[in-house]
Amino acid sequence: MSPEESWEHKEEISEAEPDGGSLGDGRPTEESAQEMMEEEEEIPKPKSVVAPPGAPKKEHVNVVFIGHVDAGKSTIGGQIMYLSWALDTNQEERDKGKTVEVGRAYFETDKKHFTILDAPGHKSFVPNMIGGASQADLAVLVISARKGEFETGFEKGGQTREHAMLAKTAGVKHLIVLINKMDDPTVNWSNE
Repeated sequence: MSPEESWEHKEEISEAEPDGGSLGDGRPTEESAQEMMEEEEEIPKPKSVVAPPGAPKKEHVNVVFIGHVDAGKSTIGGQIMYLSWALDTNQEERDKGKTVEVGRAYFETDKKHFTILDAPGHKSFVPNMIGGASQADLAVLVISARKGEFETGFEKGGQTREHAMLAKTAGVKHLIVLINKMDDPTVNWSNE
């Protein structure tokens, strides 16, 4: 199954206009025309995979990416899925460059079925992050090594610190620490 086929997408339910949304001459009303312009492009639904009878059931592992805003959580999750913008699926997230809702993606190995949960990093969306962490078996704490971003994430009120504590509180038993942006010139790291 390709990553494109494995996405779970939200469906928007819209009520039909009583008159069909037209002015009577086949032209759409201003409201229905505006709604059509605002609708997101249709995204294909995931295909369900049915295991053959007698096949061993795969262990399911939920992995949540957590950390300070702009640490690179969505980018890393997208790279794992071989797609850019893979986890920020709605237009608001793409326009702002910030995850707002928990994004989901799936992939499988021979023995396991993984669900990637991309939690928002901005402090305004902590409730959404908690929702993602509460579903996770393990968390990947993404820390930006970039000067300024690293320090901000660990300061009082920084989301690196808060997300680590919230994941533990939510019952996440395993934590992977991933240092990102090591190639940034402000990092100035050494092999010594």
